Amino acid sequence: MCVSSWRKTRSELSTYFKYPEGIRKLIYTTNAMENFNRQLRKATKNKTIFPTDYSLQKSLYLAMVDASSK
Repeated sequence: MCVSSWRKTRSELSTYFKYPEGIRKLIYTTNAMENFNRQLRKATKNKTIFPTDYSLQKSLYLAMVDASSK
């Protein structure tokens, strides 16, 4: 299963590996940061109004704890 996935995306992967190591690391880091930000947005999306700034801060903190545990 994993091998078939690599075979299907070989052209995209080979393009990725053509970049220097520093650029590849930046791309990988950016993807992780985007995922983290997406999880924070998900935590605040359902609730449009927070009664206090502290309640928003607490909600984001709990989302960060949850994201970090994953």
